[in-house]
Amino acid sequence: MKKTVLFFLSVTFSLLGAHAQQAVYMMEKFSDASIYFSNNTYADARVNYDLISGQIQYLQDGEIMEVPDDNNITYIAFKDGRTFSQREPNKFYEKMKLDNGEIFVYWKLKEVTVGSTGAYGTTTQAQVVAVRITTLPGGGTQVGDPEHPVYQKDVNIQKCDNVYLVKVDGKEQRIKNIKNVYKAFGSKQEAIKAFVTENKLTMTTAEEAFQILNYALGL
Repeated sequence: MKKTVLFFLSVTFSLLGAHAQQAVYMMEKFSDASIYFSNNTYADARVNYDLISGQIQYLQDGEIMEVPDDNNITYIAFKDGRTFSQREPNKFYEKMKLDNGEIFVYWKLKEVTVGSTGAYGTTTQAQVVAVRITTLPGGGTQVGDPEHPVYQKDVNIQKCDNVYLVKVDGKEQRIKNIKNVYKAFGSKQEAIKAFVTENKLTMTTAEEAFQILNYALGL
């Protein structure tokens, strides 16, 4: 496979303006990853995932850039083993392994309230936020990248708006809420309803969604 230079011509744009003010990152810093394209080439870059826009971002010449809609990326593989596949136009789903099966997750936050104080008593001009959510893989606290600092703030995460792709009886199902779960698993829905009621679960957080989907996949 041939290595290429990551460059999206004029359709790629800097995010150091107003758009960046709303960013809430999945990872504590832009991390090393390989981006693979449909023409059998790849490029290495430092990449992160904005949970507010649901978009992949990367560093280019010291600036934060966003992948444009008309890209030809197939998947992105991080050095730590995490992979994100482009399953819909400019929507990258992370491959997740549960005890009872495999799912793909499009990570998205629905409501986020961000405070005004930065880490170590500082603020950032672009007001970018870095956050590691305990219900996401990794957990932990917020930390800035020394080379491209992203200052943490007081973040109150209220609700996720994730999309889950799950294969049921050989057919991939797109799930956003509990009704989708019941419909996708058909004859197993009564058992799933009993499990959800007994454990007082919802699809509001990824952690609870994983519990429900893992149980359903194990039936």
